[in-house]
Amino acid sequence: MKSDVFNYGVLLLEIVTGKKNRGFSHQDHHDNLLGRAWRLYKAGNSLELLGATLCNSCVDFEVLRTI
Repeated sequence: MKSDVFNYGVLLLEIVTGKKNRGFSHQDHHDNLLGRAWRLYKAGNSLELLGATLCNSCVDFEVLRTI
């Protein structure tokens, strides 16, 4: 059950960012998608995760709640 919840969270991050967790690597920290999301969340910059396709067509507070 815990793995299902974890996988659902990863899927939501992939949808929000438009990137796959497996192939993601950040040039500054070499984090995967989850590590990058956690760093931005702790810094209060979660909206930086937002993919280009959702950038103009979303409600910020809904995206933040999803992240």
